Amino acid sequence: MFLVVGELLIRFNKAYDLLNHAPVEIAIKTEDSALKKRLDDDTFELDSQQLRIMVIGDSYVHGAGIPETRKFSKRLIHHLSDFDLNGKTLQVLDISRPSNNTIDNYNSFNYYEARFKPHVVFWAYNFNDILGGFETSQGIGTTDSTTKNPPKRAKKKSRTNAKAFVKNLYSKSELARYLSTNLQKELKLQGIVMPFGDFYFLTTEGYKETNKNWITTTQLFDDVAQECEENTSEFILYQMPEFNLLERPELFAEINDAFLTYSASKQHLTYMNGASDFPKGEGSDFLMSRYDGHPNEKAHDVIAKRIANYIFANIQLENDQ
Repeated sequence: MFLVVGELLIRFNKAYDLLNHAPVEIAIKTEDSALKKRLDDDTFELDSQQLRIMVIGDSYVHGAGIPETRKFSKRLIHHLSDFDLNGKTLQVLDISRPSNNTIDNYNSFNYYEARFKPHVVFWAYNFNDILGGFETSQGIGTTDSTTKNPPKRAKKKSRTNAKAFVKNLYSKSELARYLSTNLQKELKLQGIVMPFGDFYFLTTEGYKETNKNWITTTQLFDDVAQECEENTSEFILYQMPEFNLLERPELFAEINDAFLTYSASKQHLTYMNGASDFPKGEGSDFLMSRYDGHPNEKAHDVIAKRIANYIFANIQLENDQ
């Protein structure tokens, strides 16, 4: 009787959201900007008086759930405008897209790099970007500047048969889904990770040197860094934290170590661990909600200010550039 009543209540809540737990629906698309349209139409003209910045990533940097004017790319323009840019006009191309993984971001870079010739590439990396399938059939490197249309999202697939089984179970029982997901979220907030699921895989196995998706990821980083080196542009690889877990850095220790090891010998890549931008003990000021890892508008502003300061201090702004 308990299970039947519970199932009915959760299904009723799903239909009418009485508990106000329904996730915000996010459009899976890039920003429809005038700059992007000119690039897609091949009508954008490069100019020596431009400071061109490319932003790639997923919903964390795209600004899911916050006003468009408060998202990272818009705040970056705001903070850079406070500096003397030696007469340069800012051109910030935001081609981030919710649900992107590493392949999607790499393909977006590949397509727009030759058209836009960025002085700065800002890649906002999410720790789950190595999920979704990394076979060559999924689109690695198949989208470049000669392709007629902008890249579509790569076809994603489940990591394991176990995940497919759990997804099938959840499709049959809303009560099982509700109890399982909320219990796991609450445990993570206490620093406890159940030994199954994507989060456990990512924080324990996903970033080992032997993991093929991590190997492929570093190769794609290398390709972007090499392209930036050849074009004398700056490549900033920014590791986005899980904002509802800022007070639990120990959960991401292996991921952080993997990035530090990888970036230590890379001269043409600037790695930043985003968690260091947010004071310990103040995590609640920057999260979207208790159980959601997305940054709020205050966090977007903090990141934008840091990157604006870095760009101004490190990017040459001579008129002949």
